[in-house]
Amino acid sequence: MATESEYKHDVFISYNRADEAWAKQLATRLEQESWKGEKLKTFFAPWDIKPGESILERLEDALPRSRKVCLIMSPDSDASEWVKAERYITQHIDITERQKRLIPLYLRACQIPSFLNHINLIDFQDATRFEENYRILLATIKDEPLPRGSSLDNDNTNEKENLNINELRSKLRVLQQLRREELINESMEQEYQRRFLDEWTSKSRGGSND
Repeated sequence: MATESEYKHDVFISYNRADEAWAKQLATRLEQESWKGEKLKTFFAPWDIKPGESILERLEDALPRSRKVCLIMSPDSDASEWVKAERYITQHIDITERQKRLIPLYLRACQIPSFLNHINLIDFQDATRFEENYRILLATIKDEPLPRGSSLDNDNTNEKENLNINELRSKLRVLQQLRREELINESMEQEYQRRFLDEWTSKSRGGSND
């Protein structure tokens, strides 16, 4: 097991190729964050494994040298992948360290592998709550106390408006993704956009009256 000074990466992101776009967005966001005076260092395979390098060797080198390991969970991660992940984790992360270092990210409904049954996960299924769950993830990576209600429900009007805007943006991003995947048509997208904008306007007016 690496000591604190021997860790090369703050976060190792494990994902299925089908979830690569989401994983990339997460890695990009995390690398913009600072901790202990430096930017967070994320191991994300497309950025950290060069052409010609052994993928297996790079993964086996990076995993034990990462302070935290984010496991992105979705139905696209089949049983064979979880067997492989469990083998790597068993080999490179001591059992006493797993609850401190493993962070399961529940992206879409799927069966939870048995080796993660006793580890608390972060539920990212609801894209409209991404910002809330992202703050929980960031606090976990930084080994900081989790956000509590008092810190999220700030009485400052500007902060409330920022939260409302972030929520609106998250919802609109979800709509765009659903439209790209042809799960909704254009008229449905426009209808939901109108609803979300009306909801945001209502919340903004309510916040200004506090």
